[in-house]
Amino acid sequence: MLTPMLQMALDLLVHGLQHFINGEPLDLRLAILHMDQSVELTLKERVRVGGKQVMKPGGKESISLYDAYSKLDELGVIIHERANLDLLHEQRNQIQHLFSSPDANTTRFHIDNALFFLARFLSEELSIILLDYIPPEVLANDKLKHIEDIDKLRLLYESAELNYKAKKYSDGISSLVAAIDLTIQYA
Repeated sequence: MLTPMLQMALDLLVHGLQHFINGEPLDLRLAILHMDQSVELTLKERVRVGGKQVMKPGGKESISLYDAYSKLDELGVIIHERANLDLLHEQRNQIQHLFSSPDANTTRFHIDNALFFLARFLSEELSIILLDYIPPEVLANDKLKHIEDIDKLRLLYESAELNYKAKKYSDGISSLVAAIDLTIQYA
């Protein structure tokens, strides 16, 4: 059973993907806003799971994205994708405060980065498989068929890293070559 915060994060993710599929300028803006909020709520959920407060004193406001990063750092949670997540948040701020309107390519860049992060982070930190929470009819859309490949790619990179750490270099290289091959097919 999901906590309310994590359920909201996943609902926003799916809603953001639906907006991305629609592809109209307003939909692209909403896709970015929803994906950013999904990432932020997911990070806050991990903060909460780690025993840290997500509400500021007084209970009327939650911690910021940057506060969540700091608290996760204190917990020893490493976010390798932070640079891309910061770009997503900056794009969100441009939409929210400067009324910008990202094109489909920019939106796709942020969607893919957020999905790659969420697939890894949900699996490693919260034991959740992202694909289990995206409805099949959403995954079936041509614009999103690559999502399943993102999860495969994550598993290949993870396998390469584990094999390298176990000093099984040839197995690690095989996993890495398979990941690169999948990346080339995806491009």
